[in-house]
Amino acid sequence: MKNNHRIYQISIYLKIIVAIQFNLVFVSCEDFIAVEPPNNQLTGSIVFEDPTTIRAALSSVYSDLRDNSLLTGGTSGLSYIMGHYADELTFHNSYQIETKSFYENGVLPTNSIISSWWNSAFSLIYSANSVIEGVSNSKTLTSIEKKEFLGEAYFIRAYIHFQLVNLYGKIPYIDTTDYTKNKGVSKLSEPEVYTKIIADLNLSKSLLKETNTTLNTIPNKWICTAFLARVHLYAKNWDLALKEATAVLSANTYALNTDISNVFLKNSPETLWQLDTGNSGSNTVEALTYIFVSGPPPHTSLTNDFIASFEDGDSRFEHWIGKVSDGTNEWYYPYKYKINSASGETKECSIFIRLPELYFIAAEANIHLNHLVNAQHQLNIIRKRANLPSLDSTDPTFLLEALYKEKRIEFFTEQAHRWFDLKRTNRALEKLNSLKPNYKETEQILPLPASELLLNTNLLPQNEGY
Repeated sequence: MKNNHRIYQISIYLKIIVAIQFNLVFVSCEDFIAVEPPNNQLTGSIVFEDPTTIRAALSSVYSDLRDNSLLTGGTSGLSYIMGHYADELTFHNSYQIETKSFYENGVLPTNSIISSWWNSAFSLIYSANSVIEGVSNSKTLTSIEKKEFLGEAYFIRAYIHFQLVNLYGKIPYIDTTDYTKNKGVSKLSEPEVYTKIIADLNLSKSLLKETNTTLNTIPNKWICTAFLARVHLYAKNWDLALKEATAVLSANTYALNTDISNVFLKNSPETLWQLDTGNSGSNTVEALTYIFVSGPPPHTSLTNDFIASFEDGDSRFEHWIGKVSDGTNEWYYPYKYKINSASGETKECSIFIRLPELYFIAAEANIHLNHLVNAQHQLNIIRKRANLPSLDSTDPTFLLEALYKEKRIEFFTEQAHRWFDLKRTNRALEKLNSLKPNYKETEQILPLPASELLLNTNLLPQNEGY
């Protein structure tokens, strides 16, 4: 208990340090006065000499990633907000004005969600950079300890930059805590950002070990490899995307759930990366966000267009969709995470990477590489698991459309997969124009936060259309 309390104290201290330093880097150009830390506190350099305190620092990063960032499963996270921005969710709450602007395609640079995502993301990046610099300069850590901590930090840095570049387009890539370098950073082109993301992930993969014993809550080599496959897919590096996806699928470390109703349980064999809830017995924010028991829905429901996209007999509809009726109307909600209250022990954790994605990545890469039989086989593995008949065509256009449809259903309301797929394949205008009045192609990129442009004019110009 004393050790747990010590870790908690360290975690709180690190959050204060990061918050202060982050504000100095991104908000203020004023000098600050160096004050001696209290005797019962740790200085930044001491934190990175002890594996226990470094683990506490990284645990703090993961908890912020889960609870306080754009990746939270709550109503301020990507899944919820971009589900409304795309065609997954119907908005019912007139009080969430800034979410409503996403639903109605009226997002402005002053929207607080835009700035909150930006600030929380760069705060996490700053934390990752602090770990990288502190661990690299440590005089007491073993080489094995250094590799483990650096691998995680490089992964987190790449993971967050990936989310940002897909939301905002051109962004700066922050790889230092040096205020003098960061205060006037400029935007990089999207290919330049991807080059840096890939470099970080390749470095991370070379450092991380293959396994861990923490219910896949800490990134390992396979989690990094899987995410690298996604990045290469988005960058249209088909050969490399296939290579990385195949490496994970061939490792036999993970396996598809034969029972589709168990996919989102914490012990699911197809979960590559998930984040612990933080408290034993608590479960996911996602369940609290989406489940409702009476109509009309208090916040959101699945769109009729999405519900109509399911094929008859798809077991995902039976197990992953909830329904509420008032006798006249029916509404549907995401029911992937089913436990929206505390339980004796934690049963569901927020999942960030699942094995089916690797089948989709491999299939999409194979279609573009004209390995059509292989692509067909990989899609049919997913369809068989969903109790659907096999695809019998190897026509590339047919297979690509089938893949997009399958992935839409498999990953609905999960970390904005649907929105990012529409954007990267240039199908957003085609798919959303009939559902969203006055939808414009420039809305595929969100505006940069107005507050950031005032602080750093090197981030100008504002994204087109805003």
